[in-house]
Amino acid sequence: MRRDLWSMEKRDVIHILTSITHCNIYYNERKKYKHIYNEIEALVGSQYKKEIWCLIVNTARAIKYKAKGLAVPRDFAPYKANPQKISHKRMVKLVDTLESLGYIDIYTGGVVDWHKMLTVGSANTFNQSWIDLFVGVDVQDEEDSFDPVIVKDRESGEVKSTRGQAGVKFIREYLTKFNLILQDTAFSSPDSEHPVQQYKRVFSDNMKSGGRHYNSCGGLQTMSGDDRLKLKINGEAVSELDFKAMHVSLLYEEELVNNKDVVESWITDEWGGEYKPYNVEMPFLEVDQDAVNYFKAKYGKDKHDPIRNLAKHALMVSLNAQNYRSAFQQVTKEVVADHKRIGTDTEDQCKFYGIKVGSSFPGHTVCQEVQLHNKPIGQYFFKDQGIRLQYLDSEIMACVINRLICEDEPLLPEHDSVIVRQSIKEKVKEYMHEAYLEVMGSDVFCFVEEK
Repeated sequence: MRRDLWSMEKRDVIHILTSITHCNIYYNERKKYKHIYNEIEALVGSQYKKEIWCLIVNTARAIKYKAKGLAVPRDFAPYKANPQKISHKRMVKLVDTLESLGYIDIYTGGVVDWHKMLTVGSANTFNQSWIDLFVGVDVQDEEDSFDPVIVKDRESGEVKSTRGQAGVKFIREYLTKFNLILQDTAFSSPDSEHPVQQYKRVFSDNMKSGGRHYNSCGGLQTMSGDDRLKLKINGEAVSELDFKAMHVSLLYEEELVNNKDVVESWITDEWGGEYKPYNVEMPFLEVDQDAVNYFKAKYGKDKHDPIRNLAKHALMVSLNAQNYRSAFQQVTKEVVADHKRIGTDTEDQCKFYGIKVGSSFPGHTVCQEVQLHNKPIGQYFFKDQGIRLQYLDSEIMACVINRLICEDEPLLPEHDSVIVRQSIKEKVKEYMHEAYLEVMGSDVFCFVEEK
């Protein structure tokens, strides 16, 4: 069965992505798998030798990881210049043939607009006939071979060499330790057991841009916030601890060091002494309060505030955008898309429900007002700051991970939040504050809250 992930319901996509593991473009001919190779070769031909072995050793590791499938890439980039010369063209054809023979099901990837236009790779789930080939074979000595440190060209997405780049060795060492801890960690939801989770850091262009921690194939990072809170780590309920307004806070922290009087007077005089970067007044927008109350009651979202949500979205877009036009166009596009969810089965995902949207939407004015409300950091708007701020938040997260590695404690990093066992949440809050201070040199705007 073949389906497109981008055309499926969100929950079905997440079910698939949380049940598979990554596929390494690598193979190793092992005697104990020879009978499996012989059976597949007899069906597809010897011209697929390397690709068959690649699928076999990856499947063995997937079974060890308790996964139900592999994220076998269908695009060319992951195969480019691989040292074993595994062919992209032959691999795709082999996977398609195995699907036609009933061994696997294929789910092709693409852009899924239900998660901020996130691009997901293809997934292949195992059918029983494929799993049966490995019955009686010991797979517990299979080892992973993926590189947890990746630098990509920002424009093309092409993977660049990390040879000779400072810091790579340390990052690779701590991520290897972290992934070994995760291999011995059980993750479960009320209705399922999840496979081993593994993480990598992905940088953009160089080792000082981007660098966030990503699950090797989406995994549990694709879950909604509500579903993540239902997870258990080694049978224990979890807590998700979040750095509040992370990127905005990092900018205010930097400005506090450089222009302390300006920042402090703005918060005192303009914000009444409270740190509230999202409390932007937008009198030019009309809000239907009855609609807001209806939405809160119907979906149990007592904290729903469409204007605050819009301010938060516009602020993040404005900091990431390369120019003013692209920022307000994206904000307008998001509001219109959000409005179209009303009356559909995704209505509960609306962020701006209650804001009246006519034939046009003043996204440009929204961005201007958000910038004016955050005047002390206004110079950072529309200047492509996101990639730099991601590096800072990833360094803070790396410090948190390393503290927990020293205690052999598992966690799930979620960019600006961490998921940990409930019994250690107070200790982890302290670690998060310490990590923030270590990276930024100041922690005035460091606010850690439990989701």
